[in-house]
Amino acid sequence: MKLAGALILVLSAVAQAQPVLDEYGDGEPIRPARELQLGACSVALELRGAVAAVELRQTIANLGPRALAARYQLGLPRGAAVVGATLARAGATLPAIAVPAAFSTVAVADPAVLGPDPLVIEAVPASAAMPGEPGEQRYRAVLQPIAPGHEVALTVRYTCSPSSTATGSR
Repeated sequence: MKLAGALILVLSAVAQAQPVLDEYGDGEPIRPARELQLGACSVALELRGAVAAVELRQTIANLGPRALAARYQLGLPRGAAVVGATLARAGATLPAIAVPAAFSTVAVADPAVLGPDPLVIEAVPASAAMPGEPGEQRYRAVLQPIAPGHEVALTVRYTCSPSSTATGSR
């Protein structure tokens, strides 16, 4: 019974996050996604004692006529720790570059800069985060240009304690 309760708490915390998807590209400033579209999303969960290991997989498709980069912001339960992220595109799986919490990235639409790092993931300071659930922490994944008519799969792996998700504030 305890295991089932912990599982329900973790799954409700995983499902609380409302993602935000923005797009930008060659000469196009950041704007809410119009041509990029969220596709299938799946969550895998493994309980390891008092820790839940979660893998969130989100597909993003470019339905537009030109390559566009994406900025995907998602909320995780308080106390969650991102332990890895990858981007699958064109038959290759590429690891993320993690940006330490004390630093941040700047989105640039200059074609000379777009493309070298396929995926960057960073913690979003509370002052810059989109409104979310109380107690959640926000992360941002920056995906370099997605070709027109193509789809990519972003996978974010994190751990959290089922007890920290019970109230969202421990």
